[in-house]
Amino acid sequence: MSDIGNKMAARLREKITDHERNTRCGRVDLALADYRRVGAHDVQVMVEYARDRGAPQPSQLCEWVTAEFNGGFRTNLATVRNHPELSAMTMHLSENRIPMPTSRCASMLKLGGGQYIDKHQNQWSVEKAANGEDVLVRSSDVQIDDILEERINRQRSGRYARVHLGMVRTAGVADLEAGDTVLYADPAGGQLQKTGVLTKVGPKSVTIKGMKGDLDRSYVVDIVDKNAAAVKKEQKYLIDFFAENLFAGDKATAAKAVK
Repeated sequence: MSDIGNKMAARLREKITDHERNTRCGRVDLALADYRRVGAHDVQVMVEYARDRGAPQPSQLCEWVTAEFNGGFRTNLATVRNHPELSAMTMHLSENRIPMPTSRCASMLKLGGGQYIDKHQNQWSVEKAANGEDVLVRSSDVQIDDILEERINRQRSGRYARVHLGMVRTAGVADLEAGDTVLYADPAGGQLQKTGVLTKVGPKSVTIKGMKGDLDRSYVVDIVDKNAAAVKKEQKYLIDFFAENLFAGDKATAAKAVK
């Protein structure tokens, strides 16, 4: 590229950066590629980015989500993962349902069954918070799936190669067994990932010791330590393999090599 071309490209990048900073839109190159439900108010999404700009920062992702969905969703930062081979990021979004104390229902019209309506015709319902307390949560007449489908259809303009969530299934996370210690993201949000021991593993969800309810498998980030039975099984396989292929059937020598 000529000097003039380089200067024009640099100037364009400056203008884009200024626009992103001034509008707090995150990144203009980001586009929603795919999504799937992981809970009543939570979804896992895949967001594509321009390869020449590299992966967006977590702060840019948060700004993009806020701008793209008008504050309707918040980003679970502990679930953000980069897939550079696809020029895409995956993460979980939660519907932004800000709770209010139940004392606020005193000024609302009671509809029955824990349902209320305020003077602006917004409907509220009583739900249990994570700490067990009753809170008021505003009900929305907008369906999550409708919002996300509309965004995907709008951005299906051929700017990027089409990718989907099925492309990022990893063998490591897929190979889960009860007793494994795993790294996972809390559905309640937060930037830090946690560790826990799996007590039950299903095709779509897992159960973690000390945690109420099931957890969608997509929240599991990695396996920290395999369970004792799996380790013992793997060691036996290695001993048999080494004995047969390296030590002329001598399992005692093979066992020393494995340990």
